[in-house]
Amino acid sequence: MLTRTSITEMPSFFMPYASLVPDNVMVTDALRTYGGIKTLEKELPRLEKMGDFVYAEGKWTAKQMLQHIIDGERVFAYRAMRIARRDATPLAGFNENHYVENADVSGRSVADLVQEFGLLRQVNVVLFHHLSAENLCWAGTSSNHKICALALGFIMCGHVMHHLTVLEQRYYSALGLV
Repeated sequence: MLTRTSITEMPSFFMPYASLVPDNVMVTDALRTYGGIKTLEKELPRLEKMGDFVYAEGKWTAKQMLQHIIDGERVFAYRAMRIARRDATPLAGFNENHYVENADVSGRSVADLVQEFGLLRQVNVVLFHHLSAENLCWAGTSSNHKICALALGFIMCGHVMHHLTVLEQRYYSALGLV
């Protein structure tokens, strides 16, 4: 399998996510380790203590953030699969705020959302495991930018890691949960 240094095409605005994963880690190992289910399960006690807390007006609750992570994981995996299959159709972007506004998480528990993410990540590990190096390096167009399927695997990892950092710095610290 390929590492982050094997990425052939990726918009620069995704580099902050992908760069959170070390250079020498293979994509399937990254999906298992960096921002994977064990990471979220470890955060479960602190996430459950947050309830509907937001650190500033207009920010998301922990459950909304988890749903956003799940939605992002689905979108990035879908893009990776389409691109790896050499689908040349340009893929549209998505508005994460619109998705959060239209996802009712009020009846869901934090544990339920973490479990859903875990199942989704397991499926995505299998997806990337069975993509050839050639498929992973194939580039397509997403949100009007060239990107290869491999980049999307590392972006998925970094996306979760980014949001865990936001939780640590802005949510947990405000509640004294650090």
